[in-house]
Amino acid sequence: MTLSGTVKRLRIYTGEEAYCEDKPLHRAILEEARRLNIAGGTVFKGIEGYGAHTRMIRTTRFLELSSDLPVVIEFVEKMENLKKLDGFLRKNLTKGLVTVEDVEVLGYGAKNAAGDDGGDKQRG
Repeated sequence: MTLSGTVKRLRIYTGEEAYCEDKPLHRAILEEARRLNIAGGTVFKGIEGYGAHTRMIRTTRFLELSSDLPVVIEFVEKMENLKKLDGFLRKNLTKGLVTVEDVEVLGYGAKNAAGDDGGDKQRG
């Protein structure tokens, strides 16, 4: 897969207690994106935050420990591919925020000294 030039960054803001059936929502979104062949995704867990559904600050501080910390799921991909996630998100994201913005890809993937990506070759 190749990404270059101006593409889109999709960010999905939710909480770690959000679920899709029997699994955490962030995991369900990653699995659906992989199934749809969307370029790699990343989940970030926040240390503090609040949102539209609660004005209480959720935190990792010991004396104020919260159970529903913020989670951000992020993808960088061509818009036509990101649109494949739309139906899944509309059905399963009941609390959260979805944003899309332009980003410029300067490099994608990792090359080793031989000039290839290493693939699934066994190392000796």
